[in-house]
Amino acid sequence: MIAVLRVGSDVHGLGRYLLAKQDASGRPRGVVRVVGGTAFGTTPAAWAEEWAARRLLRPRVTRDVRHACLRAAAGDRVLSEEEWHGIAAYFAQRMGWDLWVAVQHDDHVHIAASRIRADGSVAPDSWSFRLAEQAVREIEAHWGLSVVGGITRVGS
Repeated sequence: MIAVLRVGSDVHGLGRYLLAKQDASGRPRGVVRVVGGTAFGTTPAAWAEEWAARRLLRPRVTRDVRHACLRAAAGDRVLSEEEWHGIAAYFAQRMGWDLWVAVQHDDHVHIAASRIRADGSVAPDSWSFRLAEQAVREIEAHWGLSVVGGITRVGS
């Protein structure tokens, strides 16, 4: 499994990207569907409201949005919607995220998450690479997927 982690602060913009019927290059996406999560809302605006409520708990945390993309390796079997949900839920739990939404695009899933938890604590960020890599190795073993390279982090 290939994983990319991004750091940001705009869940509304991320949500618009995730639910768009075309990718950033204008190519149509075959599958765009929410496959899981703990967010109550179903739109980018609703997600932005939920994330904003979390920010009230920790106003000094400014880069609270996490974006993970998990992609099956070339040659792996096609994963079902239920499998993508399970993978996203497992990854979010291992990363310590309790507010998240997962959107499937064809052969991969995106997870938009808040680092700020419902109790006001903040999911640690200092070891997120290592934690994500461990989670991906566990996902590969559990779901019988190919083992591939490390984790890529985009952003600061």
